[in-house]
Amino acid sequence: MLFYRSSDKGARSTMPGLINKGKRSTLPLSVSEITSCVRGYTLAMTASMTYNNIEDHSIEGVFVYPLDECSTVVGFEAVVSSQIITVQIKDKAKIDDCYFDCCTVANGTFQASSHIVLDEDMERSVLVVNIGVIPPLETVTVLVSTSSELSTLPNGAIKVTSPMVCSPKVQRSINGENGSSPKLAMVKERHHCALGPHDQTSTTSQLCLAWLLEEEHINSIDYEFNFQLEIQGPGLLAGVESPTHAIRADADPSARSATSIVITLADKYTYDCPVEIFIYPSEPHMPHVLIENGDMTPEEYEEHLRGKSDYIRGMKRDPSDEKKVEIIRKRLHKDMIHNPVVMLNFCPNLKAMASDLKQVQGEFIFLIDHSGSMSGVNISRVKEAMVVILKSLVPACLFNIIGFGSTFKALFPTSQSYGEGTLRIACDYVKKIRADMGGTNILAPLNWILRQPLRRGHPRLLFLLTDGAISNTGKVIELVRSHARFTRCYTFGIGQNACRRLVIGLSTVSKGTAEFLAEGERLQPKMIKSLKKSMAPVLSDVTIEWLFPERKELLLSPMGSTYLFPGDRLISYSVVCDTTRYHPNLKSDKRRRYSMMRSNDSTSSVFYHSEEGEHGSRVAEVEGVATHLQLEMSQASCASTEWDSTGADGHTLPRRRAYSTNQIVDYSPMKRAYTPSDPSSSVLKNPIRSANQELTSQTSPSQKAQETDPQQGPDPELGF
Repeated sequence: MLFYRSSDKGARSTMPGLINKGKRSTLPLSVSEITSCVRGYTLAMTASMTYNNIEDHSIEGVFVYPLDECSTVVGFEAVVSSQIITVQIKDKAKIDDCYFDCCTVANGTFQASSHIVLDEDMERSVLVVNIGVIPPLETVTVLVSTSSELSTLPNGAIKVTSPMVCSPKVQRSINGENGSSPKLAMVKERHHCALGPHDQTSTTSQLCLAWLLEEEHINSIDYEFNFQLEIQGPGLLAGVESPTHAIRADADPSARSATSIVITLADKYTYDCPVEIFIYPSEPHMPHVLIENGDMTPEEYEEHLRGKSDYIRGMKRDPSDEKKVEIIRKRLHKDMIHNPVVMLNFCPNLKAMASDLKQVQGEFIFLIDHSGSMSGVNISRVKEAMVVILKSLVPACLFNIIGFGSTFKALFPTSQSYGEGTLRIACDYVKKIRADMGGTNILAPLNWILRQPLRRGHPRLLFLLTDGAISNTGKVIELVRSHARFTRCYTFGIGQNACRRLVIGLSTVSKGTAEFLAEGERLQPKMIKSLKKSMAPVLSDVTIEWLFPERKELLLSPMGSTYLFPGDRLISYSVVCDTTRYHPNLKSDKRRRYSMMRSNDSTSSVFYHSEEGEHGSRVAEVEGVATHLQLEMSQASCASTEWDSTGADGHTLPRRRAYSTNQIVDYSPMKRAYTPSDPSSSVLKNPIRSANQELTSQTSPSQKAQETDPQQGPDPELGF
């Protein structure tokens, strides 16, 4: 079996699950169990879903699992007729045309004659597994393990939402026995041209996921639903609440700190909406660092190195300790799961810094659909709204307007500074625009926009206004996703024929917003609403510097975003390998310099905090990881503050080397390292079920509090 892993993650669908490929409808869900654990801004989740084939004949099953934009699948199992189905990761370059060959049922005989279409976006954002033949009246259990980076709110709260595949609505059939939504015909119509490179072939032999994923997920029967969420906070928790369901929080009253609790539902699940949980840290805007050990001890890792061909060849030429360190440095990207990983989490309070951030103004680019379908009332609504929006921009910002249809045309060769002259030119241009540019081709103007040089200190803010669908939706979404570090999209679907997947997809992958206009609705209020969000205080040109002891080798992750808007969180990773045993002449480093993030060119520090690490815990929450962290922004400048700590012996710390994330070019992320709550097929025969059992049988919060007692002192292996 084959599945696609979401490396850059992403999904926005509402109709996934186990599908009867012949009828193109979902099988009824009978049992759903979610067991998950939050550590900092990360979520490890194992979901178990049981489906029933209620047909009196065999069917072909395809499991479709949409992923959030910051989630990735780390394991999968399905049990059908006492047989266990697992998956295999394959290189995308070795897969032709990104489709799955599937068998079809013809007069009771299964024939391999059809396939499932996956475009550029879906191959990253949807897990698709061909389950194969499901006997009549058979039960199928599917287990999926995922790892996610959680989103935050402007007040620093952390948001957790259960996947809709695990918590569908329950409603009796409305339009046919498959329980399809009445809107299904309209959805199919909108996606009739969304098959990408395969749209020249007959759709009768293809399962197009575009419309299938947009259909509302309605389960035909009530199902058993169990939900458990363990929260291991990096510090004290101020509270936990759910705006959707009554919840119960279990914590040991004798525990010395409320850093770990277990959340369950207090009442029977009502099948009305997914479960949402908001977690409120007591210090929501303070940075924290999580440390997770690798799956090998230093001794085991050294033994692991000795069996590698590059190590053997290197030692034959030069057996020195310096050569060993060089080999380790070059191998870190291959050995991430074997070494400790440090993760920085930070959600800045931009409201408190608003006075220092007012100088940052965006680059506003308005991409307007001029195709023939925009004629009449649609183009009139755009002209009315654009005049108001242009007059609402502020001095010092940059802006440009691009009209597109079959071709595209820009108002200015490059984005211009906002002023009286450029505003007058833009308003005159908007008043003259017409729907006279033929068809709808968004890819070409988007390519042109995203290839333009970035202006330092000016976040790129793209406003897209369109009323139609395109044939390469996946390619367009993937293009914007690849530039999401620098670009934020605010999209507007005008009229009932606007492609929801395109409008929602572009905003989701870039952390923007999506708006839709119904018949007779004005565009201006919705654009003003999005414009206000885009004008919020923002940190720009964000970089991070880590300062480590010289005896540590590390590998840094690229920056997730170069801009931080209110509610955005900063997450950065560093793989750390201790090479002390290869530096016999260096002094011991029992304590390390505390962490600091600051604003270059600002009179106010973003934060400064320090705290000793914890000893012996699998995941040690540390507020000041023996590093020097520096956040650089294009604001005003202040003198930096650095404090040196000394070791227990009173000697000065050894010399350190600085590493900056802006020195790292983009690269394809490696496969995620498994955590204690994730599956590890190399260790266990049935990884997902074992992970599920491990999570459900975890120790009580009070026991975990004792295990991670901060009074126990630093971890000598990591040097904290």
